[in-house]
Amino acid sequence: MAPDDPQLLADGSLADPLERALAWRRLSAALFVDAPPPEPPTLGEFPVLGVLGRGAMGTVYLASDPALAREVAIKVLHERDAEARARLVCEAQAIARVGHPSLVAVHAIGEHAGQIHVVMERVRGVSLRAWQEHPDRAWRELLATYLQVGRGLQALHDAELVHRDIKPENVLVEA
Repeated sequence: MAPDDPQLLADGSLADPLERALAWRRLSAALFVDAPPPEPPTLGEFPVLGVLGRGAMGTVYLASDPALAREVAIKVLHERDAEARARLVCEAQAIARVGHPSLVAVHAIGEHAGQIHVVMERVRGVSLRAWQEHPDRAWRELLATYLQVGRGLQALHDAELVHRDIKPENVLVEA
């Protein structure tokens, strides 16, 4: 299974209730074109619109922030144990304190149906891996982008924090 594939149960159904609700919403819209689609699933007050990505620790959903009329990204852990939850909260609090243009902004931490989530700035872009492989990318542009990534990491290190999973797939370059 590819990292972007949803987690399936033995019977072939989607393991994540949010993903089941999103799939049902897409299916309903396709089958019942004259009827409005079901309301999107929510994480707290945030309607979930889709999946932005999946990783080893969790899934990042695209959601709507109705209070501020903007899109946000919401990271939800796969694991539900206390240690993983504490790590995610600590990571979110630390990034929120650092506040650097090369780091994603953290807006809030929440809990819904026993799952902790982090509400973050929605970055429109592509992974550094995909961005850097463009054949017309000039070396000066690559260097400038790598320096921005380095400055973000330096800001974390200055705050005595370490990014434990830095790799081109985990860095977004704004489109």
